[in-house]
Amino acid sequence: MSNIYSHFILADIGYAYLLLDDLEKAQSYLGRALKNNPEYSQTYYYWSQFFQKTGRLDMALICLEKAIELYPKDVRYKEYQKNLLEKMENQEEQTF
Repeated sequence: MSNIYSHFILADIGYAYLLLDDLEKAQSYLGRALKNNPEYSQTYYYWSQFFQKTGRLDMALICLEKAIELYPKDVRYKEYQKNLLEKMENQEEQTF
């Protein structure tokens, strides 16, 4: 895919595979979307969900912070960040 909108399509396909729990294909399409346009905030949001699903909350937070940096007006990102931070805090409390 090489048109100017391909990152939208690649990211959405990657997210669809994520919803279907096909993590290998999700990772492939999200990676291609990010390579195609590293400034598309939605790709980082989807990556955040990918990393949360795979238990890598630290990477989920990093990707989410990048999404917020690129598009701070999206309230979904901030709500997701709040929920993710709460989840991380709860995990830390359970560790002790």
